[in-house]
Amino acid sequence: MAYAPTRKRGMARLESYGTDMYAAIAALNRALGVLTASPQWIMGSLLGNINFAAWLGVLFDALLARKDSILRATGYDRVREVGETVKGAAATYARMSAEEKMRKGMEFIRKFTEIRAKISEILGPVKEVLEAMKAAAGV
Repeated sequence: MAYAPTRKRGMARLESYGTDMYAAIAALNRALGVLTASPQWIMGSLLGNINFAAWLGVLFDALLARKDSILRATGYDRVREVGETVKGAAATYARMSAEEKMRKGMEFIRKFTEIRAKISEILGPVKEVLEAMKAAAGV
């Protein structure tokens, strides 16, 4: 049996209320509550993203620092090495101040953006060649 979603979204949800105006008014109030709280939500979301980027930066640095021992290990030893590394990275992240987290997060985002730009720069000519090959093949 195919999966059929049971909850409607958006206007279809409002229209499904029919004559039940109280439910429609409640749905509208929830939507307005989200809109009025959005400036705080946006700031929290931005700070959350920066903190997440800081955590990824700390984790990647820790994994890269121990990459040789992790790659040499096999089986359960590798799992233990990775677990110890993540535990150490979590302790390092917990000791960081808010300013350090902000700096680390911005640094990670900057590096990630640079890497993405370099990859797209490298893949640009490859995409052109693939498009030319498709055009020549008539696909």
